[in-house]
This record gives sequence, C-alpha cells and structure tokens, in this order.
Amino acid sequence: NRIIHFTYNNSIDLNQTRSFSYNSKGYPETIEALENNNLSKKEIEYDSENRIVKLRTKSTDYGDKFTNIKEYEYTSIDENGNWTERKMTERIEGENEGVDAITETREIIYY
Repeated sequence: NRIIHFTYNNSIDLNQTRSFSYNSKGYPETIEALENNNLSKKEIEYDSENRIVKLRTKSTDYGDKFTNIKEYEYTSIDENGNWTERKMTERIEGENEGVDAITETREIIYY
C-alpha cells in the first residue's frame, strides 16, 4: 500500500496537501506539497542500491522561486548493506557560491 495523496489541517493555521508518485521499484520519485499557499516539488534520484543520491526541491516560497539541490555520497556501508556515513552537499541551482557540505553518521544496532 502506498500513500498517493493526503491533506492535513490543524488548529494553528497549518494546512498541508501532499501528492506522491513512485518509481517502478516502489520508492517515492516525486512529492508535491502545498503548505499554506507555498508550493514545492521534490524529485528524488536513487543509485543501484536504492539509496538517495539526489534530492531536487523546486519551491515557490513566499513568492521567491528557487531550486535547492542535495547530493549524497555514501562513504561507509556496514556488513548489512546500510549506510553508516554519507556526505551531503547542498546548493541552490544556478548559484556557484553557498555550497554547504556536511557528513552524516549513524549507528545501527542489530538485534
């Protein structure tokens, strides 16, 4: 079962509507969101191991249009095939400055 569309409203003026599409392997490929009249669309790319390698978010946030790009490089994989360290770079499309890079690490405890 997959979520295709949902709408959420609460008492503090937060209204969200999200729509999803999936690739042939069942992973989210696009997510369109409308939150308080701000529209965004996420496009997700995966590698051959079904790990996210690129997340492109096109947004019209408060009238400004921009595309945020996050790219992931997996630098450590454990014996079960799960990533334990990855490098993420983030930038605004069309801009050469302001590239941010961080390293994310996680510990997975198997039982």
